[in-house]
Amino acid sequence: MATGKSSMLVDPAWLHRRRNDPKVKVIEIAGMGQEEMQTYKAGHIPGAVCWQWKDMLWDSHQRDFPTPEDFARRCGAAGISNDTTVVFYGEGVQFGFYAWWTFRYCGHRNAKMLDGTRYRWAAEGRPLVTEEPPAASPVAYTPVKRVERMRIHRDKVLAASERTQ
Repeated sequence: MATGKSSMLVDPAWLHRRRNDPKVKVIEIAGMGQEEMQTYKAGHIPGAVCWQWKDMLWDSHQRDFPTPEDFARRCGAAGISNDTTVVFYGEGVQFGFYAWWTFRYCGHRNAKMLDGTRYRWAAEGRPLVTEEPPAASPVAYTPVKRVERMRIHRDKVLAASERTQ
């Protein structure tokens, strides 16, 4: 599989080769309940941490994506710097893609998706583990401008739909 710098998908072999690279973080994205966390606890990719999507990727007070400053604070606290490559996967594929999209929208260029999630990883003979990795040491993350062209707001959708009628 092509996994060049511009590719958003990486395969398990690509991730396995980089499993000890401190500039690569693997994150499983779960739903909001304890049930969703059980899959991670039953077995996950070695080194992967688990985030509940709303806790890390949403500002519940503003009912919006985190501000650039809040996104930077959350990433830095999780050991993610501006040049860290972050590889997402999720039990429900939508959670992993939501995280990937949010990171790209928030200006993080090195966001990737694991092609086939944990299932392909395991099907190719790689181990799943139950031990959680040690907590990451906080690092600096400089806020960057959002990529607004990736998002369309309600008013623009309504205006476009009215023009087509």
